[in-house]
Amino acid sequence: MMEYADLHMHSCLSDGDKSPKELVCVAEKRNISVMALTDHDCIDGLEQAKNEAKIRNIIFIPGIELSCYDEKDTHILGYNISSDNEELKQMLYSLQESRLSRMKKIIDGLSKAGFGITMDDVKKHCCGKVMGRPHVAAALIEKGYGKSVRDVFKKYIGTGCKYYVPYKKMDVSEGIDIIHKAGGIAVLAHPKLLRYNHEEFADLLTRYKAMGLDGVEVYYPCHYAEHVNLFLELSKKLKLFATCGGDYHNDFDKTKNNMGFKISLPGIKETLELLIEGADKK
Repeated sequence: MMEYADLHMHSCLSDGDKSPKELVCVAEKRNISVMALTDHDCIDGLEQAKNEAKIRNIIFIPGIELSCYDEKDTHILGYNISSDNEELKQMLYSLQESRLSRMKKIIDGLSKAGFGITMDDVKKHCCGKVMGRPHVAAALIEKGYGKSVRDVFKKYIGTGCKYYVPYKKMDVSEGIDIIHKAGGIAVLAHPKLLRYNHEEFADLLTRYKAMGLDGVEVYYPCHYAEHVNLFLELSKKLKLFATCGGDYHNDFDKTKNNMGFKISLPGIKETLELLIEGADKK
């Protein structure tokens, strides 16, 4: 049987819809042999996922996806991080408080506009500490204000919309640094979503490499052949590890239910060997 790996997925402790344990079960059904849980600004699900993965004979890599900013929203994945690192825990607490403050402002704006939505309505759709716009969207859908999360984002709470509220994010350099302090490897997530051209990507990755970036997510659902070839070429040139991630969140949204890449893809086997070796030491 062809072996698959996926190093980018989310549980309900951030903005997915499954518990860490349930997520591992989905991975098993999709023939994933190596997986990482990378919740947004949250490490609370790592132990549960690790224990379930062990039962199901799946190699587990502890991870996280940090919300950073560098002219644009930029996400940095961290692998083989130590969940006991105090600096990391303090940073995550600060980010979670910032997210909560943002949620209060978004909900207050919607409530004043007559949407009839409360914090309790939103909390029903969140099983962890990290509350985000997808949970607000779920509450609005429940009240009949939209047909899908994408629809609600487009109408009400997406970037530039009336009820959108920004929140404080760390600099990319800070994100890379905190991952390293926690003993991890820092990887740029879904670079295509940054919408730069080839030359700009080369400059960006060169700059991030100087900050200590270790890898780039070469394989991602919306990365077509031209993007994969570009990021693979740049990763080799800059000596960055190539990773793969489906960014799985749920089963019902076709843009969020991808999981699994062939381990035989260029660059992936070498990266997995490195990560597995590191995970064994945690």
